Amino acid sequence: MQHISTTPCGRRAVTPAQLRRDQALRQPHAGLSADKWQLFSALKTARRRFGLNDRNLTVLSALLSFFPDRDLSGGSALVVWPSNAVLSERANGIPESSLRRHLQRLIEAGLIARQDSPNGKRYARQGPCPAVFGFSLAPLLSRSAEIEAAAAEETLMQADLRATRETVILLLRDTEKTLNALNAPLPEALIEMRRDLRRTLPLTALKQLERLAARLCQDALLQLESATEVPVSYTKSEEMSASDSQNERHNKDSTTDLYDSLTAEKQSKHESACEDQNITLNEVHRNCPDILPYTRSGLHEWGDLVAAAHFAFPMMGIASATWSAAERKLGPVLAALSIAVILQKIEQIPNPGGYLTRLMQNGTSARRLLNSLSHPTRKVDSCQLFKARHREPEFS
Repeated sequence: MQHISTTPCGRRAVTPAQLRRDQALRQPHAGLSADKWQLFSALKTARRRFGLNDRNLTVLSALLSFFPDRDLSGGSALVVWPSNAVLSERANGIPESSLRRHLQRLIEAGLIARQDSPNGKRYARQGPCPAVFGFSLAPLLSRSAEIEAAAAEETLMQADLRATRETVILLLRDTEKTLNALNAPLPEALIEMRRDLRRTLPLTALKQLERLAARLCQDALLQLESATEVPVSYTKSEEMSASDSQNERHNKDSTTDLYDSLTAEKQSKHESACEDQNITLNEVHRNCPDILPYTRSGLHEWGDLVAAAHFAFPMMGIASATWSAAERKLGPVLAALSIAVILQKIEQIPNPGGYLTRLMQNGTSARRLLNSLSHPTRKVDSCQLFKARHREPEFS
């Protein structure tokens, strides 16, 4: 009868706790079975919970490859006996000195166990008294349920971590874009949080950032709701000369929403400005559908286009100073139409702010802007940009 030793060969000492643990793990339930590669995949997912690194797993994978069957079963001998040289070769050439350290880590983690021969060699003996000495995979099978449960928990935690990180990024983006639209300074906490997100953070830290980001976003939305001032390009004289019905609408909506305060501006002046350009709102609606999501309920008047452009330009990466300059240079309606056209072909324009600046410098018209949508915008390199400043912008 072969005696299965529970102590290592040589000077390596053991503790009573190690002996009790090894004794329990060496005897998996007879009916227990697991696919060795599925079990290894689960362990790879939960490796941090068992204190393992990638090199430890590489050695374990090499050990599993020496077991001939795919399934680990409690009713069979689960011992492999490769030499250090062969094991090192199969473990992607890990040096033997490092190999011993990784094997010891797997033993300490309770995933494999030594089954040493009297002289510490690993071998299998055939004949009337068969025996095998090497590394037992029985502990791995005994802990299969624990490993699979840990992998499931780790998967859920990683999913929660990714979702929380995405939420924080979206909250910070909404906060920054809202404050930029209001020409308000960014809080120092937001800048600090963006720096924190460059590092790998644990779930607890991300949850704290999520709560702080939610408060910052809420504060920004409150500023948006309380804002009553119209953009610089909308003068007080324009508001005073608006019709009674338009003034009534402006006074009602400005107390509740900045968007409505923008769409309540002087409509008659917008209409006359666009009549000079010989275009209609229907043409804008038909040629620039991408601006519609930025409107409250569609394009019913030119003020809707101006208000939509005011909210769209920060999302396009256009600076507030560039937008204000465009309103002064081109007028509110033509500047808004420029935003709608740039948004419609945003994938063809690498620098929307620079493109709007070129339109201001070279001059344009509403008809030419709409006509440009029928032809792809030709991208120019840095040498061509200098020439572009001295000619009309090309839309064909």
